[in-house]
Amino acid sequence: MPDRLTELAARLDQDVFQRIELRTPAVFLVGAARSAPSALRAQIREELAGKPRIPGFDVYYPEDLFEELLRGGEKGADLLELENLLGESVHAIVIVLESAGAIAELGAFANHDKLRGRLVVVVHSKYRRARSFIMLGPVSYLGRKTTSKIIYHDFKRPDLRKLGEDVRGAVRKVSKGVVVDTSVRNPVAAQHYLRAAIHVLHPVSQARLQSLIERVASGTPEQANRIVSTSLSILLREGEVALSAEGHNLTEAGHQRLRRMLQLERQGRAMAHSLDRARIDVLTWTLRHPQRLPA
Repeated sequence: MPDRLTELAARLDQDVFQRIELRTPAVFLVGAARSAPSALRAQIREELAGKPRIPGFDVYYPEDLFEELLRGGEKGADLLELENLLGESVHAIVIVLESAGAIAELGAFANHDKLRGRLVVVVHSKYRRARSFIMLGPVSYLGRKTTSKIIYHDFKRPDLRKLGEDVRGAVRKVSKGVVVDTSVRNPVAAQHYLRAAIHVLHPVSQARLQSLIERVASGTPEQANRIVSTSLSILLREGEVALSAEGHNLTEAGHQRLRRMLQLERQGRAMAHSLDRARIDVLTWTLRHPQRLPA
């Protein structure tokens, strides 16, 4: 099905994915592990996700997105390289300085040309005047020399409502001037392509999804694998995709998300029609040539 697969990949890209307006800013949230008893990260995520009449953001934990790649032992996979890939794909990076790992990531992001201006750093207020390397180095540099924002808050007695307001406001300011890649090369954006592809092809293997991405995104098979693995991690974590012995399928939550997304788009009816037509074409071809269907 090489020609058929190429045609389908292009149709999903041109008739559906490229018509999607990515309205919600994406945020990368770094902090202490979820197992840490005093971690603020989960509480900040709830505040960033939005509330009634308060627009939210799409918030992602880095370890969730890279879990599949690292568990699979991808040759040459480097966590810092993967985080830079994702960091370049989101509008803002919120770093809660509540762990040694978060401090290390602050140093890495502060030295990154493209990322140092889109950070929101949450620091325990007791360190505000501390003469430490972290405060005199990256925190001071970001506050004075970049568009990143520094927020001081009492980690021991947090006012979550106030903290949420401060972080939301800082993310809005930081993300205002940020332009991210909206093509399928962006693993965060590519989730919308994969959701449509799984709707059309279900059940579908990860290998075939990677074949689709390779046909519409310039790059190596390794890069396509990273895009698909990261995007699938998002969909699986959100409960929009389920994996069975036959392959990946959309759950009811995934179908609902796809329907809502199409309803929001000006060309939603045309996009839905294109998806239906593609699904019928795939079913017809499969029935006629079952033995030739690629993995």
